[in-house]
Amino acid sequence: MGGGPLQWRDAENNPVLNIEQIRSITRDTVLGLEYLHFQGIVHRDIKPANLLLDNNHRVKISDFGVSHLQKVDEETGETLTENDLELSKTAGSPAFFAPELCQTSSDEKRPIITKAIDVWALGITLHCLLFGCTPFPETGNEFHLFNMICNEPIAIPPPEFELADVDDEVRDLLKRLLTKDPDARITLEEVKHHPFILRNIPDPATWVEETDPRHGGQAKLEVTAEEVSAAVSLTERVKRTLYKIQMSLSGLTGLRRRATTGRVHPPGGSKRSTSVSTLEPSSPDSRFPSSRRGSQISVDSIVTNDTEKQRTSSGTNSSRPSPPQVLSRKPSSAAKMTRPPPPPPSSPAPPPSP
Repeated sequence: MGGGPLQWRDAENNPVLNIEQIRSITRDTVLGLEYLHFQGIVHRDIKPANLLLDNNHRVKISDFGVSHLQKVDEETGETLTENDLELSKTAGSPAFFAPELCQTSSDEKRPIITKAIDVWALGITLHCLLFGCTPFPETGNEFHLFNMICNEPIAIPPPEFELADVDDEVRDLLKRLLTKDPDARITLEEVKHHPFILRNIPDPATWVEETDPRHGGQAKLEVTAEEVSAAVSLTERVKRTLYKIQMSLSGLTGLRRRATTGRVHPPGGSKRSTSVSTLEPSSPDSRFPSSRRGSQISVDSIVTNDTEKQRTSSGTNSSRPSPPQVLSRKPSSAAKMTRPPPPPPSSPAPPPSP
């Protein structure tokens, strides 16, 4: 487990992390989410693909493209959740959506959407790290997926894993993270005090206190008008540069097409395409639909290439955990079947009659 994108399963969707690695990753993610929520930020897209490792193997939360800054009461400083319509919109990866985001029935009153959606996504992420998959596989039918998230129970562990192989503490934490009722779901504060998180910490009470964002009188960050202006200006410069690149490629394509319009190809010859096209960037987790689709050059395509290179290099340099520490699926029933005995040799055919 080296620096770069988090490697949590192999090519056959088998988990590759041992329980201590999972504990460390979960602990760091909890601290990162706690700080974001303290600043009034709901990430909305917590998943393994958005967890990066630095050179010290510490988790860094990435991709704030759909994050939401909650409203704050100017007098009391408390976060306002009522009538926060923007947070109620579905954004992120559907397989990690909380049940309160997936309600499709108009007859039921939709609960208030809060930062508890990040806690659910943390639970799905922990499920991925443990078992190499999400509880509800995507079938291409979003309505069917939402219905499963809202109504189908989650087996912990999945049927293909042995119950005895799953640590009791992590199983309890996973059940509480994946509680469908947001009001009954475990909070981040409770997660920090859970035995699975505190295991192997020399002084748990001191750790909880020192990692609290409010420790030492930390204040919430404030963004000045100058910082906003600088960020917007940088974004606009990037957009203008990408637009010029796109137009230059488009113009080049048009010139080539006009130059080859009247060309006669010899019989049996092949026509060579002169069009320049751009491919849709593949997301780090391509089984989830992306909201940034299209056939234009974008920042995502540039970042994705670097990410894939890091994924390849980190995958080759990461050390594999010892087999007994990684959860493995039960052997399939087909593997347990014995082969039938071979058929008896057939008697030789009689010689032809004269």
